[in-house]
Amino acid sequence: MNLEYRATELIAAHVEAVSAAAALAPRLAQAAHRLTDTFLQGGKVLCAGGREGLGLARQFARQMLHCHERERLGLPALVLDPCVPAAGGDPAQHMVQQLAALGRAGDLLLLVEPSAEELARLRPLPAAARQREIPVLLLCDAAAETEPPGERDLLLPVPGDSPARVLEVQQLALHILCDLIDTQLLGSH
Repeated sequence: MNLEYRATELIAAHVEAVSAAAALAPRLAQAAHRLTDTFLQGGKVLCAGGREGLGLARQFARQMLHCHERERLGLPALVLDPCVPAAGGDPAQHMVQQLAALGRAGDLLLLVEPSAEELARLRPLPAAARQREIPVLLLCDAAAETEPPGERDLLLPVPGDSPARVLEVQQLALHILCDLIDTQLLGSH
């Protein structure tokens, strides 16, 4: 196989996925309002993800704590770590226990996961958040089977035909959210 041709194919697939994601703009704006309101009302964002989504969740929390592209005070965001020990060794249960200890009404759970299979394993986490009156912002694959969101939840379904393309668009979506939050707090560039 010609590697240059394959690279060109992958770039074209990325551009196509990003173009399809433009339909998410209204939901991204709504999510940015929700996140900013959470911070302004004294809440924090609890960030979580499965195998692929955890890295993006960590990156988002870092950008809230340490700025995105503009200088500002840090915003309260933390990562629920699936590696913290809990009974039974189930990563979702690890995060549920952390959410129970750290989450409160007024917070928001940001759950990032491009894999439908991994998202299914994380189902206890949004359920636990809803029990604590913590709304969920779910950034997932558009084809993923998700339980109906709660009335205060927001779903950001990313279109894509491969987990890699979905993950790339999710990273873009999170960067857009960071910029929109900063724009609300600091004004336009």
